[in-house]
Amino acid sequence: MPSSTKKINKRTTSRRRKQIASSSLNNDNNNNTRQTILSSPSPMLVQNTTASAFKVELGFFNTLYEPRTITVLAIFLFLINLIYLPYFSSFLPSIININIYNKISKQTLPEQLVHGCFLAITAFMVYGCTQFRDSVMIRPHPIVWRFVHAGGIIYFCSLLILIPIEIPIARKVISFIHPTLGTIPNMQTYGEDCRLQSVSPLLHALYDEFMLAHLFGWIVKALIVRDWYILFLLGLGFEVLEITFQHQLKNFNECWWDHLILDLFGANMVGIVIGMQLVKFLKSREYDWVGNTISKLKTSKKKLIRVMFQLTPYTYETFDWKMFSSPRHFCIILIMIIPFLTSEVCFFYIKHHLWISTTSPIYLTCLAIRSALSAHAIREWYEYNFTNNNNDDDNSNNNNNNNQDDLEKPLSSSNRRLGQNSWLCLAVTSAEFILTLKWNYIEFGLMFPPLYICVSWLLTFFCIICWFMMRYLFDPVEVDTNIVNQYIWILGLALLPMIYLLISDTYRTGFFHPPLDIPNGVSF
Repeated sequence: MPSSTKKINKRTTSRRRKQIASSSLNNDNNNNTRQTILSSPSPMLVQNTTASAFKVELGFFNTLYEPRTITVLAIFLFLINLIYLPYFSSFLPSIININIYNKISKQTLPEQLVHGCFLAITAFMVYGCTQFRDSVMIRPHPIVWRFVHAGGIIYFCSLLILIPIEIPIARKVISFIHPTLGTIPNMQTYGEDCRLQSVSPLLHALYDEFMLAHLFGWIVKALIVRDWYILFLLGLGFEVLEITFQHQLKNFNECWWDHLILDLFGANMVGIVIGMQLVKFLKSREYDWVGNTISKLKTSKKKLIRVMFQLTPYTYETFDWKMFSSPRHFCIILIMIIPFLTSEVCFFYIKHHLWISTTSPIYLTCLAIRSALSAHAIREWYEYNFTNNNNDDDNSNNNNNNNQDDLEKPLSSSNRRLGQNSWLCLAVTSAEFILTLKWNYIEFGLMFPPLYICVSWLLTFFCIICWFMMRYLFDPVEVDTNIVNQYIWILGLALLPMIYLLISDTYRTGFFHPPLDIPNGVSF
């Protein structure tokens, strides 16, 4: 063999040895780094690990974050056998016998199908809690938000099932779910007697259970949205929407003092103030989870307090929406506000068409799922539009992706992805809107609100469009403040038609007894 060939082989061999040595050294460093992260507390205790089924919050009970997928599946299948199969009906003692085979075998086909649907829903919820991915919220445990997301998918699919079904058949179908469904409920009306000769009507309304729920709802909205101006727009918008659609929904017909004193400047304002004060407190609070890990706490009392603090946020920051700072921010917030108000109105319409009372367990369950899903969705919406971080990929994965081949890079230049809960919220709102449009057309025909209401909304939209064009197209000045003085008077003009609707409804219900009839809608 020539000497030149021998030299080349020696160089190649030595080069390979150096590569193997450096790769083994990198592996040792990675292993040491991983052991250091797991053994010693770090400022960021939330980590993605391949050994866990959840986003792990180090310092809490680590066993709660271990994957138990096979165990959960085995327990679920065992319970199905124990509850539904016939050979367990006489095998178990009567005290602990949970088998319902004898009961189901005597039921009709629709009732048996309902049991099958509940079993399928339970299976899907179990699958969602064990297999869905986690998002930005991890407290009190990621499985809670997986459960909410799975419930949102069930609600979304239920809406899709109802879209091709006519109203009478839909009422008959849901009557098999719960005995309170399928019958006309006693709809409470609020605008029949609006005389305010004493404070007794106000006190009677204040002690109403729905008033407390209304107050609590606005506290939660303040904790979710965390912005005074957006909360005010949501409150004013819904009150005007109640006036807009009260010609079709009787429970939207309220007295003037109900709109103004109890709602807009009552429960809404008090709930917003309390909620924003909680936001201020949670923002200023010191979050020291590193020094309060379970392993460092010695007494049972301190450990119990730490478990209770698991119900509080891991971190809490205010949302800096900067609504008027740029056209992009303004459109982002409009895209959030419009589906928010649309979903609330459509939910009342669906409840009206299906004859569901406000005390029904089905209504309360759907309301809880929608509220929890909205809380997570708004957080994801803010992360998607106002941060550059991808919440589902940790920094190590991002560093490794930088070294990949060009063929393995994503097709899009942006790594951002809309959160799963935000996507689901938009899908649910769209399904509710489609279902409401169809059933409204069947029951009311092609009917619009009264003419003066339509004109008021058109004037408001016209003023907003004019302000948008003057502010961002003809005089584009970038500012960082929330309030913009340029052409702010045009936005003031946009509020005047909404204030006019409140004043006109106050005149209708406050100066006449009984109140004047609600104007009819415009039919085509």
